[in-house]
Amino acid sequence: HTQRPETLIPFALARRGRARIVTLHGSPAQAIEGRRGRLVGAIYREVERVALRRAHHVIAVDAGTAEEYTRRYGWLRGRLSVIPNGVDSTSFHLMDRGEAKRKWGIEGSALLYAGRLEPEKRVLEILRAFHTLGNGHATLLIAGDGTQRSSVEAAARGLPVRLLGDVPRSEVPSLLNASEAVVLFSVREGLPTVALEALACGTPVITTAAGDLRSLIRHVETGYLVSSPSQLEL
Repeated sequence: HTQRPETLIPFALARRGRARIVTLHGSPAQAIEGRRGRLVGAIYREVERVALRRAHHVIAVDAGTAEEYTRRYGWLRGRLSVIPNGVDSTSFHLMDRGEAKRKWGIEGSALLYAGRLEPEKRVLEILRAFHTLGNGHATLLIAGDGTQRSSVEAAARGLPVRLLGDVPRSEVPSLLNASEAVVLFSVREGLPTVALEALACGTPVITTAAGDLRSLIRHVETGYLVSSPSQLEL
């Protein structure tokens, strides 16, 4: 069971596994094309096609990805299921927010980005919007790591921003409870677990309408769906 198509190939070539399963978290092909260009993206799509041909079953965590892949590879019909991500409600639930803020040393309001620091996540756009907002009483928390870490660190200098690095899973529930909102501004998503975990903690989500987020977030009621950096500033 692999989490990306290409990582299944070694197992298929070695004829390992009675059943080879791939889970799609959004479209890795789109992410690679956006990050490395069309040529690399085209090469990856061919690798992806070969890998999926050798999969016994494919799981998509959101309906949009399932529709995209069955449209691209018609032979996947009957071999692809949609199984949304889930949340462990024994860990992710509403806590005492004051206590959570004290634990993380937060005074005032806090917005949280939690995820990979990669171009498709547009963390730099979130930072620019936060800088324009100029709210001296709010702190932007950034949890995670990735190839853009140095760029994010540079853009955060002089701003009320705390880079937390990789946060242990056991600490994420209290961090979500210490935040007024989770902010996502991804180009593409499947069904991000952090959004589900935030809602389980009673924390609103400000996000683009990517993947199944458009159906998960009820605009104004459980969060805000945005399409541009200027809307993030609101």
